[in-house]
Amino acid sequence: DLYLFRALAAMFVELSQIRPLCLCFDDIQWADNSTLAFVRHLASAIVQQAHQRKPGQPLPITILSTGRSGYEQLNAFRSKMEAQAFIAELVLSPLTTHETRELIALRLGCLASSVGEELTTAIDSLCQGNPFFISETIREWHTRGMVVRTTEGWQRVHATLDEESSLPSSVRSALRTRIGDLSDAAQHLLPAAAAIGRIADLDLLGEVVTDLDESQLLDAVDELLAKRVFVETATASRVAFAHDLLRETVQADLTANRRRSLHRKIALVLEKQQERGKSVSLAVLANHYLAGEMTAQAYQTLLDAAEHAQRAYAFEDSLGYLDLAKAHEPSNASESAKFRMGFMLAHGKLTSGHTEEAKEAGTQALTYAATPEEKGITLALLGRLETHNHQIRQQHFDAALTALGETRSKPRLLQLAAIQYNMFAFHFIPVPVLRLLNRTKYRVEKQEQACEILNELAHIITPDDVITYTQVCTGNARLAKTLSDSAGKSLAYAKYGVNLGLSGLNIPLNFLPESVKWIALRYGLMA
Repeated sequence: DLYLFRALAAMFVELSQIRPLCLCFDDIQWADNSTLAFVRHLASAIVQQAHQRKPGQPLPITILSTGRSGYEQLNAFRSKMEAQAFIAELVLSPLTTHETRELIALRLGCLASSVGEELTTAIDSLCQGNPFFISETIREWHTRGMVVRTTEGWQRVHATLDEESSLPSSVRSALRTRIGDLSDAAQHLLPAAAAIGRIADLDLLGEVVTDLDESQLLDAVDELLAKRVFVETATASRVAFAHDLLRETVQADLTANRRRSLHRKIALVLEKQQERGKSVSLAVLANHYLAGEMTAQAYQTLLDAAEHAQRAYAFEDSLGYLDLAKAHEPSNASESAKFRMGFMLAHGKLTSGHTEEAKEAGTQALTYAATPEEKGITLALLGRLETHNHQIRQQHFDAALTALGETRSKPRLLQLAAIQYNMFAFHFIPVPVLRLLNRTKYRVEKQEQACEILNELAHIITPDDVITYTQVCTGNARLAKTLSDSAGKSLAYAKYGVNLGLSGLNIPLNFLPESVKWIALRYGLMA
């Protein structure tokens, strides 16, 4: 993503040199993390461009974004932008009575002086200065004939909305008016669409609302599009609610049991789609499990989502899923699941720079580690966290190797013997035979993990301890020779080649210096 962000930012900066640009991001509270990260990157590029310009020279590019307050993701985005001085915020206050009258006149296509005082007061009291609510309410009142033009200007004929209620009830009443005239099929479709989300996939909607055939479903969708309850998206198979308040209104009219039942049904349909090989967002599936009170399934799915996010290097998203999983951890969660949670949490905290929290999570994960592989990767992770204490770090790596079945000799004579065996096995024992010898102690996964740990261990061996360094490098090369993983093999061969070069400078280890140089070059080229 970073390279893509750089390319896009550079493109927009270059385009602004040809013609001034204003990039607009509307309803940014709905943006995903990737979009928000790009906006921050673009803002940084614009600021750097500003620093290169002469004082007082205006910038040819700017960003304008709009959003609704009250969303945690947007608040976090604003905080980061403010911390880097990338943002100038303009908070829009509610419209005054005079401004409300002008907006009503704009919607009715008349002069502000033609709008009656009683109509202005009623709209102002009902909508409390919110432009969207004002526009929606006056449109619905006019459509229903509740607002007519008289000799005294535009007046309200009669009131049917509950003006004594609070804002949310008033707005829902206005929006209910908008969807009240829908056909039975459209009314039946809306609750399922609202439960799916702001954007609804039509294939998913059709499998959830099974009592409508395809023709009835499409007719209902067309009606909702015509009434501006739905709007089309860039993808033909998806529609979106014209405004999230419409979706919230539909959901508010459902009982808790009805909402729970819909989310369960959606979750089951998504499961079936997964079984058919269709790509399903794990985060979306987990949200439906949670809303459907299917806690055990939600917990496992959130762990899957966290693992998927870590593989994609989306560590912030991964930590969010893990926090949510931790909050909904079942009382009967297995030790295997608890290990998985703790290990991923430690890995995520490590990548985000929270070392102490990562150590705590890693130590907790170690208590639930049941297999040698789990113990090995957890001890290795704890070793990586000890960035300042190489002795403790080496102890953790040695413990990880022991857990995997590779005990490293400490006495010098045994180290020299291990070096001779490793080099003999690497140079003279054929791969099929060596694979059998290795597998007397290892499974393939354990071999790969041991190679990774030996590679990291080589980095922290003190430079003057050539014998220990040689033992680690030759042992890594011996194990890696039988691996199918070319990346792990390349790292081991590179280490071995470097070690042989160092050996030529220090101790020959039964090789003539020229031979050592030749072998070092050979395995360096192989890597």
